[in-house]
Amino acid sequence: MKLGNISMDDLKMTRYEQDTSASAVVLYDAGKSYFSVSPGAGLVLNFDRHVKIKILKKSGYKWADISVPLYRRSAAEKEALMSLKGSTFNLVDGSMVSSKLTKESVFEEKNTDN
Repeated sequence: MKLGNISMDDLKMTRYEQDTSASAVVLYDAGKSYFSVSPGAGLVLNFDRHVKIKILKKSGYKWADISVPLYRRSAAEKEALMSLKGSTFNLVDGSMVSSKLTKESVFEEKNTDN
């Protein structure tokens, strides 16, 4: 499944038949890990993840909040988030309207010393 491929059936869904009380449903969640070599950094572990979530009710908005925990041993030794993409798709007057994730919607929060 490619990022951004949304079917009209998914977009028009108003309830999840297997659980009609659900406020959101995860339609797709897949990831892959692989190693690459980066000049100056050496061996790098990469992780790519693609998630598609259908929000059915306002109480399901929390499912759109994504957290990416990163480990920091020191200023020189730390994990980094290299790329983050996201989009919201809505049905407006029978047409699909896409809104991309903005930089203002992404923030960093320190939870511990590491």
